[in-house]
This record gives sequence, structure tokens and C-alpha cells, in this order.
Amino acid sequence: MPSLFTSIFSCFPSVWGRIGLIAVAAIAGYFVLTFFATRFVIHLHEADAKRTKKTDRRLVTLARSIRGSSAGIVIVIAGIMILHELQIDTSALITSAGVMGFAISFGAQTLIKDIIAGLFIFLEDQYSEGDDVILEGISGKVADLSLRKTILVDKEKRTHHIPNGTIKIVTVTKQRTS
Repeated sequence: MPSLFTSIFSCFPSVWGRIGLIAVAAIAGYFVLTFFATRFVIHLHEADAKRTKKTDRRLVTLARSIRGSSAGIVIVIAGIMILHELQIDTSALITSAGVMGFAISFGAQTLIKDIIAGLFIFLEDQYSEGDDVILEGISGKVADLSLRKTILVDKEKRTHHIPNGTIKIVTVTKQRTS
């Protein structure tokens, strides 16, 4: 008994037609994931009885992170499906990617450390965009906060990119309340 996926693909006898279908499905999948991520963030926003601009900024950061992750997942899955349609053996590719992922994970320890530290900065609400802080001896206003790094702009308008994993002491000199 053919599956729904097989029967839909059989409507496209051309490889390029099937690749086009994969691309359309990937775009649709991205929009569906983005829709649900947005609904989740809106639900969190509405459930928060004591909403402030600060919590709004945190939710925007969360939504941005979810959208970026969704895009990455969809691109990888669509890429593997397209390679399969082009008759490239994806099992060897996936196995190689697993082995490479294991090897790269040792090299990416600092990246993972930055992301985990950024997650704790975000969850503990240590500081947010617009706050005046001192991080690693650098004083400035938080221009951007992501899971990987914090961007400060000092009084001389110089931009400092500080990986979250290197931040040991945070001094908030002025929190933005609006």
C-alpha cells in the first residue's frame, strides 16, 4: 500500500518537479514552524500577568532564536531530500555527518558554552537590550543580545562583541525600564 508521500511524489515524474515540490514543502514547513513559534510566544506574552517592555524584549529574542533554529532544521532536511532525489546516497552522507558532528563537537565546545551561557543569561534575566552594563571590564549599553554573544556599544560608539561563555561577572549599572 503506497504512502501518501509516495503517491504525491508519483504525480511528479520529473526529478526537477519533485525537487520543486520539496522546496515548496520546505518553505511551507518553515512558515508553519514560524507560525507555531509565534503563537507560542504570543501565548507566553498573554499569560504573563506583569508584562513589561523588558519581558517583551526577552520574548522577541526567544522568537528570533526559534525562527533561526527552525530555518536550520528545514534547510538540512530539505537538502538531504534533494540530494536523495538527485540519486546521491544520503545514508553515507548522514553517517559521515554524524562522525563529523562528533569530531566537530570537540572543537565547538566554546560555541556550545556560549549558547548555554546565553540561555542562562536569557532565563535568569540578568540583563537585556538597552541596559547599561559592565561585562569583562567593558562598560556600555547592550545593543543586541543573542544566545551566542552580547553586543555592547561604549560611550565612544565603539562596538564590542562579547561571547556569552566568557562573561564571568555582570554589573548592571542602569536597567532600561521602558
